[in-house]
Amino acid sequence: MLDLTQFLGYILSMLMRLLIGLLGIVLAVMGFAAVARAGSSPDEDGALALQRYSTPEGLAELIHAGEQPYLLVDVRTAGEYAAGHIPTAINIPYDRIAAGLQDQPTDRVLVLYCRTGRRSGVALSELRRHGFSDIVDFGGISRWNGPIVRP
Repeated sequence: MLDLTQFLGYILSMLMRLLIGLLGIVLAVMGFAAVARAGSSPDEDGALALQRYSTPEGLAELIHAGEQPYLLVDVRTAGEYAAGHIPTAINIPYDRIAAGLQDQPTDRVLVLYCRTGRRSGVALSELRRHGFSDIVDFGGISRWNGPIVRP
């Protein structure tokens, strides 16, 4: 029969083994995450950083901060753009996006939006085929909770 001291020693020993095992698992997971981050390319890191502009808050920050050059492109029709658009946006319909950006500087982030997100997605694919890389698909203008420029 175990006395209380032996019993507590046994329990303490088991708890220590459990904690060491858990610590090993945590360190292994952290190690895998570090390896995954170290293995990511600069393009992947840049794409992840750009994704913050796909939110209404991130886009508002981009527009108001003025720290990073950007081009906000409304890919809807000229009539839709004239009816109301996000401040600083220019209008290049999605079916003319590659030709419409030929004269624009290439050192800036492109943020695309349309009415629902379908046309901006098509425009993003088209621009990637033409070698553009710093592109964000904001999606539909209905997600924007800031001011709208109206005539």
